[in-house]
Amino acid sequence: MDTAGNLYGTTPFGGASGQAGSGTVFKLDTSSNLTVLHNFTGSDGANPQAGLVMDKAGNLYGTTVFGGQPGGGGSGTVFKLDTSLNLTVLHSFTPGSDGQEPYAGLIMDAAGNLYGTTRAGGSSTSSNCQGTALGGCGTVFKLDTSGNETVLYSFKGGDDGAVPYAGLVMDALGNLYGTTNQGGSGPCTGANAVLIGCGTVFKLDTSGNETVLHSFTGGSGGAFPRNDGRLVMDAAGNLYGTTAQGGSGPCGNLGGLGGCGTVFKLTVPVQTPQQATQAIVNAVNALFAQGVLNKGQDNSLVKTLQQAINLMNAGKNAGAIENLDLFIGEVNDLLSSGVLSPSQATSLISAAESVIAQLS
Repeated sequence: MDTAGNLYGTTPFGGASGQAGSGTVFKLDTSSNLTVLHNFTGSDGANPQAGLVMDKAGNLYGTTVFGGQPGGGGSGTVFKLDTSLNLTVLHSFTPGSDGQEPYAGLIMDAAGNLYGTTRAGGSSTSSNCQGTALGGCGTVFKLDTSGNETVLYSFKGGDDGAVPYAGLVMDALGNLYGTTNQGGSGPCTGANAVLIGCGTVFKLDTSGNETVLHSFTGGSGGAFPRNDGRLVMDAAGNLYGTTAQGGSGPCGNLGGLGGCGTVFKLTVPVQTPQQATQAIVNAVNALFAQGVLNKGQDNSLVKTLQQAINLMNAGKNAGAIENLDLFIGEVNDLLSSGVLSPSQATSLISAAESVIAQLS
């Protein structure tokens, strides 16, 4: 929705070539008048299954599951539709390590970088990705403002999860959270469950380390989060989502794993102020490892944060808050000098402000 209340979305089929077309981007104004903004043709993408994200200038960004190469082949796209209705393919996925078939929509950070998932592709050669008939078990990817794609994580198809249909959510530190439709440690009741698992909720930190926060078990525990199962996060960091099957049932022929699906809440343990500050230290060190910060800048920021932790341990919260304020000032200086991007600075400052709120 834009600031005027107009709605924007996609259809996977239809368009200029009729009911069997490759899909559209549309606008529905506040008087319920519908305008087709773009008709996909195949070479510019085909069959968008997800919603859109809008930047501050009103440009729209989304994904198509198929298309993106001459003749309409290809394994999906990331696209931009500008306010003059010019569509640009920012990335065409290939049947390989960069990912295949992005079913989910995108999220955008403060700097304009885009993040998403593909249900297949990636570097894994595992056979534990049932139902894709494609290479790889899926990816989490980033697309920078110049259109350069980076695979942040390739799922292996085992305990780490497989086939991420749904999109992502990002916390204040830049960590990403999502679900996989298959994989996980189980046990998982139902056909093929021993091989493929019932899906996971995962976290991907800023260094590309994946942690499985929960493995679904089938039955009353839920199973198989799908592309409509994007997580949402509350102010405390708890996660909410849905599964396509499982639950208490019964569900006739629809519930192969004992139910018609679930809505779930995943409670994330509350971090102490010390733990939250240590997470900021880790984020700063990750920026050093990536070459964003030099050794002197890294040492200065970490020293200020460590002093804050020491003061917290001594029960001197006022002094800890002063050090966190100093840290925020240092980050703003690095932003002003161009060392840190707006998104990097915003993540660090938001995290520090959250610790200050805990201590106040």
